[in-house]
Amino acid sequence: MPVYFLALFFLVQTDEIAPMLAQAETLFYQAKFNDAIQLLEKADGLLQNQTGRLEEKTRTKLQLALAHVGINRNDLAKVDLRELFELKSDYVLDPQIISPKVMALAEELKPQQNDECEKVRADTIKKLESGNFADISKPMDWIKANCRDLASMESSAAELIFKEGVERVKHGQFSNALPRFETVLKLTPNHQLAAQYLDLVQVRLQLDADRLFFDWQRNFEARQFDAAKRAYAALKELDEASNLKLVHHIKTAYRNELSVLVQEFREACARGDRTKVTLIQTEISNMLPDPSIGEGILGDEQSGTNCQDPN
Repeated sequence: MPVYFLALFFLVQTDEIAPMLAQAETLFYQAKFNDAIQLLEKADGLLQNQTGRLEEKTRTKLQLALAHVGINRNDLAKVDLRELFELKSDYVLDPQIISPKVMALAEELKPQQNDECEKVRADTIKKLESGNFADISKPMDWIKANCRDLASMESSAAELIFKEGVERVKHGQFSNALPRFETVLKLTPNHQLAAQYLDLVQVRLQLDADRLFFDWQRNFEARQFDAAKRAYAALKELDEASNLKLVHHIKTAYRNELSVLVQEFREACARGDRTKVTLIQTEISNMLPDPSIGEGILGDEQSGTNCQDPN
């Protein structure tokens, strides 16, 4: 469907909703509840495919709840009210306008919502206390949207995580500080101090990564494999996700050197040079910081008479 006609189609749908809601309200006051429900469900379906339009969405849910009470379907009215509060958690029903039955149903929903809020709050606190800061963004967003009394918890949690991050910086634990400042900025994007600390930590981690890489390179080229292993392990501990290129470069260097040694091993094996074979096996064992780096190069098949591959 051409873009123009697609846009026109949605525009027609949009223009339909206002008169549909007005007609449904008229049907409701005429006590034609089933006709009103049929019209409101159609409007609700159209609105679900559109972003925004919160006022019309909440109005539709409220009218559905009123109409369902009119046909004595309190169970469906409860569903409508629950969806209404999910759309807008601080929605206020006016008791001067809304029937006592609907007000009573809304009151029944409050303990359920409070119980869920308390559960999410408790789970979030446990995560904070255990230092699991990376996983709290979603529950905090849910609390902010659904729990009016706990909305301020977001800024309190962000401040707690920020202080934890600062402590990690003071002790030189920059890798541990990084995810804390990232989480703070997810919760409170305008936290200027967290943004400054994040920049500081990222610069420091990059400097440390470069230093460790050059340390690894110097020791690897000098065949000081134990020292190279230590530098490689320290580099991975910094923040492997941020140093993928450096880690990949190191793994490639190991695999290239390993390929040369395996070829030399096979040649020595074919010659029956057991001394050379043993030396190469020892060198490979000393060189590799992680056996998985040799996957696809090292094998377990025999090569030559009683001569096993170097792993």
